Amino acid sequence: RCPPQLAQDGGGMFVYNSGDVSLERASFSECMAGVDGGGLFVDNSSDVSLDGASFSECTATAKAGGGMVVVNSGDVSLDGASFSECTASDDGGGLFVESSGDVSLEGASVVRCTTSEAAIYLAGIDRLALTNSQFVDNVASQTPAALFFTSRIAAIDSILRNTTFFRNSALGNIAILAASPLTWDCPLGYWMPNVGQLFGDLSGCNRLCAEGHYGNASDHFTSDCSGPCWLGHFCPEGSVLPRKCPAGTHMPNRRAANVSDCFPCAPGQYQPESGQEECLPCAAGSFSPNVGSAACEACPKGGVCEDAGAASRLVWQPCPAGSFNPNRGSSSSAACELCPIGTASAAPGAEGSETCSPCDPGHFAATPGLSKCERCSAGSYQNDTGATGCHDCKQGSYCPEGASAPRPCEAGSYSDKTNLDSAGGCEGCPEGHACTTGSVAPMACRAGTFAAGSRNAECEPCKAGSYQSATGAAGCVACALGSFCPVGASLELPAACSPGTYANVTDGDGLPDCLDCPAGSACPGGAAPPTPCEPGHFASAPGLSKCERCSAGSYQNDTGATGCHDCKQGSYCPEGASAPRPCEAGSYSDKTNLDSAGGCEGCPEGHACTTGSVAPMACRAGTFAAGSRNAECEPCKAGSYQSATGAAGCVACALGSFCPVGAS
Repeated sequence: RCPPQLAQDGGGMFVYNSGDVSLERASFSECMAGVDGGGLFVDNSSDVSLDGASFSECTATAKAGGGMVVVNSGDVSLDGASFSECTASDDGGGLFVESSGDVSLEGASVVRCTTSEAAIYLAGIDRLALTNSQFVDNVASQTPAALFFTSRIAAIDSILRNTTFFRNSALGNIAILAASPLTWDCPLGYWMPNVGQLFGDLSGCNRLCAEGHYGNASDHFTSDCSGPCWLGHFCPEGSVLPRKCPAGTHMPNRRAANVSDCFPCAPGQYQPESGQEECLPCAAGSFSPNVGSAACEACPKGGVCEDAGAASRLVWQPCPAGSFNPNRGSSSSAACELCPIGTASAAPGAEGSETCSPCDPGHFAATPGLSKCERCSAGSYQNDTGATGCHDCKQGSYCPEGASAPRPCEAGSYSDKTNLDSAGGCEGCPEGHACTTGSVAPMACRAGTFAAGSRNAECEPCKAGSYQSATGAAGCVACALGSFCPVGASLELPAACSPGTYANVTDGDGLPDCLDCPAGSACPGGAAPPTPCEPGHFASAPGLSKCERCSAGSYQNDTGATGCHDCKQGSYCPEGASAPRPCEAGSYSDKTNLDSAGGCEGCPEGHACTTGSVAPMACRAGTFAAGSRNAECEPCKAGSYQSATGAAGCVACALGSFCPVGAS
């Protein structure tokens, strides 16, 4: 406590023209000066250190520095010092420092000091370090209430850190006036002005970096802080570092403030990464129909997308009919794979090889990539599925366009050619000859038989009383008187074997021995040798005079037969047939005993039956067969489709959909 007498300067202590002054943890209480420095006055000295000092209820009656004045001296250290209820009539209710070096106030307390301007008044010093201190309930009649600061050097490293200003009162509620740069040590993302006036209560930095900017340092003194936000980023108010715009967006400008400012990628573009300046165009083989896409969609199967930057799947181009593409994301028509030879596909945009259907009998595909199998040309046929070519028609037959089997020349005609396209190409059998069904060449009538006129299916035996010793005869010769000529006689006989037997002309006694005719042959009697049964006939037992015709529903294609075969499925056999006749196109049969074309059943709707079909073949998806007796299925017309097999019609394509010819 200071003595009661009143000193002019330095009510507790006066120091002038001295070296260093050190008064650590000194205490000045109730000291009073008539002019400056109620507790302590230091002038024209070296460094001053009063760390931990206490100034309480000290008064400078006439001028400055209610607690302490330092002028024209070196550095001033007041770390841990306190100024409580000190008063100055002019400046610096607690402390006044002028024209001195650096001032350090670490952990200082300035409470309830009263003055004209500023509880701490620092004029023309070098630097200030004010940290971890507090200014509470200080009062000034002018401005500011708590701190006034100017520097006499062009320094920018004066600092204010973690210091509280609370309930200080002055004109205009100004707490701090910094006439020189005073840098606040702020948390990242904050700033404080380093010159000028600051108002009201303050507890460290209270100003966030402006939106569109960021602050990653502690010494910012404008709202721009570290600078504008980066390209591809956004910075809300108080950002420490720019934040990346999310994937699917971009930001080509600086100073974006919110994530909503990030521009979404336009259709046809994408951006898989965050924090990007621009979006990328979708590559060929992909597209992006939506805004804000982080990835492009792969082009669908069954086609290609050749354009880059596509914004719609409408750029998708289907693979043409006869090809398919099982992969997504294709960018070139080279990705469409051709259906292999022997197959065809009528539907464009196919996704797999299963749409490549094997060619039906009567059709072929010699090259890959066909939309439709070709019909075998007239004069050729194909009996297999999945064929790459057709066979020449067989001798004794003709083959109309699209034939799945050769059709035999009718009985009474023949052909040795392999390119006939109709029954009219088969030649009529000449007289003296017989042509069974499917004959390759005329067969000359044997001795004892004849064929008058042309187009004979078989030779007739000479009637009883006539004979014919030559082959290929058009008639018989009357038997001479006294000779015996049974039916089918080939010569006049002096003695005759009975029908069903034949003469052994090599017998040594010169008289014929009559032997039983062997099975598979006929013996008309007399001396005629056994005649093998013709195709379409048989002799099941020995001793027969005449071969029997194969019954309806059976056939025999060999000579000398002892029986007949059951007719084949897909065919019919009239009486005496030498070969099965195929059911006509549009009909079929799974039976083995048909005797006429009328027995072949009509092909049901939704199915096709080629020539000689054993069973109806269901129309595949994308085709139909209306009504019955169809030889082939028709493809669905453009604008319709059929996904089922065995259909009798097609379904109209829905609005907004695309259905090419043969669509399934």
